[in-house]
Amino acid sequence: MRFRLLLISLLFTVTALAQAASLRLGTLDVTPYGYLGADKQADGAFYQLTNRVAERAGLPYQNTLYPTARLYAMLQRRQIDLAISSLKLDEQMGLIKLGTISQLEGVILYRAQLPLKPRQLEEFKPYLIGRLNGTCPLLQRKGHRLYEVSDYRQAMRMLVAGRLDGLCGELGGLSPALNAEPAVQPLLAPPFVFLTTDVFLYANPKLPATTLQQLSRATAALNSEGEPQRILKRYVASPLRQRSPMEPTP
Repeated sequence: MRFRLLLISLLFTVTALAQAASLRLGTLDVTPYGYLGADKQADGAFYQLTNRVAERAGLPYQNTLYPTARLYAMLQRRQIDLAISSLKLDEQMGLIKLGTISQLEGVILYRAQLPLKPRQLEEFKPYLIGRLNGTCPLLQRKGHRLYEVSDYRQAMRMLVAGRLDGLCGELGGLSPALNAEPAVQPLLAPPFVFLTTDVFLYANPKLPATTLQQLSRATAALNSEGEPQRILKRYVASPLRQRSPMEPTP
C-alpha cells in the first residue's frame, strides 16, 4: 500500500513538472490569426505558426488565445513565453526577437464610385472612413475623418448603404468580413495600401539560453522552408487581389 501511494505521488510530481516546463504560448484572439472554430477548438494562422515553432524546437507547449490588452499585459509581466506581434516588443518590453515571419498590410477599402485614384493617404481626408476600436492611428494623427465601428461586418454593411466612404484596417483581418458580405465586393475599388509592417516572433527573455537557441533555430528553419507563408495562405484569403501603389511609410 505504501509503495502504491509512493508511486502515485511520483506520477503526480512528474506530471506537474512536465506541465511547468511547457512553453506558454499566447495568440491574439483576432480572426483569422487566432480564433475559436466551429468545433470550439482554437485555430488561426498565428496560433498554428507558434505551435509549429514549438514543435520544430521539440519543446512541449500550451497555446492560449487572449484579447489584445491582456496578451500584451501578460507579455510585459513575463507570463507568456512565445507570441507573434507587429509591435516592436524588443524595444518596448525587452522581449527577444526570434525572427521576422510575415508582413501585414494596412489598407483603406473604399467605394469605387468615389472620384479617387489615390496615390497619397491625404486624398482620403474629405471622406468618412470607418475603423475598428481605435485602429489605424496613423489616419487619426493625420487628421482624417474617422467613424468607430463595432465590427467589420457592420462596417461592410455601412459601406453598401453609403453611410461610410471607406474602411481602414489590416487586410488579413478585413478578409473574413469581406468573404462573409459578398454584396460589398462589387462596390469596392482595389484596396489602397498605405502601410506595410513586419510581423515578428518574440520570446520571453527569462527562458533558459538553451531554450532560446532551440526556438531561434526552429524559427530560422521554418522560415527557410517557407512554412509561415504556407500557413498564412490557408487562413488569410481575400477576394480583393489587386493592390494600389503604397505610400512610403513615414
